[in-house]
Amino acid sequence: MKTHLRLLCICALVLSAVAASQAQSAHNDKNLPGTFVVTVNFEGTTFKVLENFSRDGRSTVLLPFGSGPSGVGGDTRVGGLGEWVRTGPREFAVTVFFFDSQDVAAPLQRSRLKLTLDETGDAFSGPFRYQVIDIDGNVIFSGDGTFEGKRLGVVPLD
Repeated sequence: MKTHLRLLCICALVLSAVAASQAQSAHNDKNLPGTFVVTVNFEGTTFKVLENFSRDGRSTVLLPFGSGPSGVGGDTRVGGLGEWVRTGPREFAVTVFFFDSQDVAAPLQRSRLKLTLDETGDAFSGPFRYQVIDIDGNVIFSGDGTFEGKRLGVVPLD
């Protein structure tokens, strides 16, 4: 009985240590998952988007569209869906796909990013290439830009 109790205690301690380690590593400098506000610079314009990177390698971008009353604010819609992979320490390749129209003849758009997390893991930056592609994957238009992102975290309600 004592052996079983000891074994149960050791298992509980190991599981607690693993859970604490996973929780601690969730926001360290080597992990991308989280939500970021991203400033995009492209062809002389600057705009912001929200981007979420999930643990399973997926990415969702929210783009602002339109304007609200008196030109203030606007709708926010899912603008892009994509995927990301780690390419090195604090480095990631990201590809996000977009449609700008519900017209079935409208070409697909994609952005390919080379993202580098800073040492804190709370910000990133890098270059990207925006492309408009036809149904066969041929590039119709291409342009380069840069981006910077800052992690948004949980803000507890006091």
